[in-house]
Amino acid sequence: YGAYTRPQEAEADEVGLKWMVAAGYDPQGMLRLFKALSASGSSSMPAFLSTHPANEERARMVEAFIASRGESPRKTE
Repeated sequence: YGAYTRPQEAEADEVGLKWMVAAGYDPQGMLRLFKALSASGSSSMPAFLSTHPANEERARMVEAFIASRGESPRKTE
């Protein structure tokens, strides 16, 4: 089948976020992306069938990363 699991996709998000920050990009961009995807209701598939974590869960991971760096997430609207 070739699909990755949700934990693998979550790990890919985390690694990608770290690489993005190491390259000088603002992690708020990834947070805005996941919040926009959540707001658009982009997934009508039940969570247990999805190969990716829910967008809300992905946004929380980015918020936790930002907080761990001693920053507070800015308002993204």
